[in-house]
Amino acid sequence: MKLKSILPILLLFIFFSCKEKVYKANADGFIQIDEVLKKKFGKDALYTDIILQNYQEKGIQVDATVTNTPESLRMEGWSFKDNAWAQLSEISLKLEKGEIENYMFSLQKEIDISSIDGLVKRAIKTGNQNTSKKELILHKIVISSPLDGNKSGLEYHIQLKSKIDSTTYNYYYLANGEPNTIN
Repeated sequence: MKLKSILPILLLFIFFSCKEKVYKANADGFIQIDEVLKKKFGKDALYTDIILQNYQEKGIQVDATVTNTPESLRMEGWSFKDNAWAQLSEISLKLEKGEIENYMFSLQKEIDISSIDGLVKRAIKTGNQNTSKKELILHKIVISSPLDGNKSGLEYHIQLKSKIDSTTYNYYYLANGEPNTIN
């Protein structure tokens, strides 16, 4: 009799413990993404780009080009989807002038992934005010270092998509959160 009452609880525990981790496009999801990047690559890792692709039911896929040794002029491309990391590429860099760190960014210093939720909400509000197409949702976020090594151009590119007709709308914010009107 006791075994019959314990079995359903055990099955529920197994079901919930095996469930895949899904990162949603909200404040908690972005905080979790920030934590998983720091856990995988370290707090001092340097990136040239991070792409967050929002798949509604599957959550956010994370792609990153990263290094822990910038002086090696080597980076790796990684992707987190279906609850696992996969290395996609190895990249060799060529530096003609300046310091390699000027072409990269850190999650400790220049970029705050946990603040992205506020930028996405601002973009959605702006988009809904500027277009008759309502029901805008996050499609993709691209964080990339400027090609000229000038970190003042470091930006968040937020792409929204209309649920109604799949039209995309692009919004650009500098690393400090101000709109980038140059793009």
